[in-house]
Order: sequence, then C-alpha cells, then structure tokens
Amino acid sequence: MESHGAGLWRVLVLAFCVAGIWSAYIYQGVLQETL
Repeated sequence: MESHGAGLWRVLVLAFCVAGIWSAYIYQGVLQETL
C-alpha cells in the first residue's frame, strides 16, 4: 500500500517535470518565432 502510493507520487512528479520542460521549450520556440 505504501509502496504503491510512493510509486504514484513518483509518476506524478515525473509527469509534472516533463510537462514543465515541454511547456518551457514550446514557449521559447513560439517566442523566438514571434520575435
């Protein structure tokens, strides 16, 4: 039970980090194209 919760939390953090990196990458690309 505890390990399952830790695994879920790890996946959640990993997804959040990936989403943040992707959003920053896309935002930078759009900013460069507009400028």
